[in-house]
Amino acid sequence: SFHKEPYETARYAVEVDESYRLGKKKSFAYGGFSGGASLMVQFSFGLVLLYGGYLVHEGDLTAGDLTSFLMYTLSVAMSLVGMSVLYGDFMKAIGASQRVFELTDREPEIRYSGGYTS
Repeated sequence: SFHKEPYETARYAVEVDESYRLGKKKSFAYGGFSGGASLMVQFSFGLVLLYGGYLVHEGDLTAGDLTSFLMYTLSVAMSLVGMSVLYGDFMKAIGASQRVFELTDREPEIRYSGGYTS
């Protein structure tokens, strides 16, 4: 079995490269998504602040009401972000537990007991 070491090393290197490629792809996708989502949140916040400032200037809204609205909105938004992160963690845990159950349910190729058999 030692004469297959170069073959196994090459095969391992291919798998490591594939794992790296997938991790890099996932990182770019996550970075693009989270950057775009953050940009949209900031843009929305700016629009609300701009319109709220206009309403305060016109006298239809007080500065305290605008501040309260923005604080409540941020509080709700942060709660939703926390729930989405928690959901993602649950999905990772489910995927990992499925793999663990696959490994525990498989039939071993080598018997654990019975001694030497021919």
